[in-house]
Amino acid sequence: MATITRRDDCSAQYRWQAKIRRKGFPSQSKSFPTKAEAEVGRVVWFGRLL
Repeated sequence: MATITRRDDCSAQYRWQAKIRRKGFPSQSKSFPTKAEAEVGRVVWFGRLL
């Protein structure tokens, strides 16, 4: 399962975090500067874990 959440920084900018959780494996997360990059990164990154 992969989810994307918005992370608020101290500055006015936002970062987007993709999280991947699979049964029997440790949770993993990665941050991206834009939501579009997080969506693409999630698909590529999740594909490598399969």
